Amino acid sequence: MLKVNEIMQLSLFKNFKFVCGEDGLDNPVVCVVILEYESIQTNYEGFNTGDFVLASLFFTRDTPDFVYKALETVIKRRVSAIALKTTFSEAIPQYLIELAAEYNVPLFTFSNAYMEDLIININESLKTKSQYLVYEEKLHNIIDTSPDPHTVKNVAKEINPTFHPYLFTAYITPIDEVSSITIHSYFKRLVYKQFRDRNSYDYSFVKYNSGIILIYSYPDTSIPKPDSLLFMIESLLTEIEFNPATFYIGISDIPAKLSTLDVSVRHAIYTNFVCRKNQEHSIHYTQTGIYQYLLPLVYSPLVYHNVREKINLLIEYDSSYSSNLLDTMIVYIKNNGDIKQTSSEIFQHTNTVRYRIKKAASILSLDEENSYESLFLLISIYTLHQQIKVDYPED
Repeated sequence: MLKVNEIMQLSLFKNFKFVCGEDGLDNPVVCVVILEYESIQTNYEGFNTGDFVLASLFFTRDTPDFVYKALETVIKRRVSAIALKTTFSEAIPQYLIELAAEYNVPLFTFSNAYMEDLIININESLKTKSQYLVYEEKLHNIIDTSPDPHTVKNVAKEINPTFHPYLFTAYITPIDEVSSITIHSYFKRLVYKQFRDRNSYDYSFVKYNSGIILIYSYPDTSIPKPDSLLFMIESLLTEIEFNPATFYIGISDIPAKLSTLDVSVRHAIYTNFVCRKNQEHSIHYTQTGIYQYLLPLVYSPLVYHNVREKINLLIEYDSSYSSNLLDTMIVYIKNNGDIKQTSSEIFQHTNTVRYRIKKAASILSLDEENSYESLFLLISIYTLHQQIKVDYPED
């Protein structure tokens, strides 16, 4: 559902004047309701939490007490927000302003927009957001559950029935907070455009977590070259008034069938993480090196739980003996097994570092000959998980 502050970003609402109720700008909006004379006769039963209330104040010319009593009542029913058309009455009693602030009900005034246009605008936005939340959930489901190819293909066709047989995907996330706000401000208009005339598009944008997934399809006779993918993506972003330079773009540049959309999206997500980790504007999946192998393990709950059990052994030892085995192993792996560099970074003698490595290997029951390889996997998966913040259910 939309929030009040999201509605205020819509074009028809940009000239609305904010009066009070700042603490309620995050109130969710379920529907839009008009407050008129008939509302008084029905005892305001049609007004509830989640309603965005529009009122023209037309009948205040002769009976202002009626509408003020009506506003007082709907405020106390904790509606999401109230917008008053002030054509016929410019003054709003101070007690109503104070009451709205007390109940965290944002109060706005406007003068030029038509009620019918506002209602249509809000309802279309509610429908659009509901639609892209559904598609976001569908993407989450196929990524998390790895269903059969037929199911994945059906999901792709639900997102866009005009998709061609092949596709690539990109995961696009904001570099900074300003870009994050831009995503939320423009995405509603982007998706509305897509669904209103999507037969003319062979691509779709789907909101996903803090960014967006671009799914770009193409016939098998026109598979784009990897070097051209970034240009295509940046051109599409520019068309919808995004500044490509303010986003990280992880590109899955392996030609994929619709039935492998889940794999393609995973590749784009992995690649986007590498973009953020290395602070690079854009990367193709084939450029992610060892992360192609590490990140699937990080995103595997079974693998991570096994890793976490091992890491907990080091944490417990450090807690009992006031040692720094885990921290030392993290620095050791970060320095690619360079003992001298590790000792310099943690201000410890090289013999101390060697002792800690041997002790950690013993606690973890690692084969001494292959201890570095095992430590590399354990520590890399653990530290990457801390950066990605993947949530797994507890055992």
